[in-house]
Amino acid sequence: MSGDQPQDVQGPDPVAGKNLPVNKDTVPQAVVELTPGHTAYAAIYLSEKPTHRTKTLNVTLADRSGGGTDGHVTVTAPASGSGLGLDNSSEVTYWQVSEELALQ
Repeated sequence: MSGDQPQDVQGPDPVAGKNLPVNKDTVPQAVVELTPGHTAYAAIYLSEKPTHRTKTLNVTLADRSGGGTDGHVTVTAPASGSGLGLDNSSEVTYWQVSEELALQ
């Protein structure tokens, strides 16, 4: 799979284009609900010694039961640099109500 292909975020094998796992230590204290015009935040734990790099990721919102929704958005890494470094330890956080909570 090319490093320029969008990678799904949330499951075990980023090298094969699978979803990154969600870090269970980041479960929010309350369900994060989005209403039109509001924002939620999540973080991706990158690798210091990546086995794969990508310049784009597909991000999907989860429903109340934790299942993925039909829609997604493609996020592009900053133009400078060689892309986001991922390996089998890379994870995402649960959605949070603030950037600060997502980065903890």
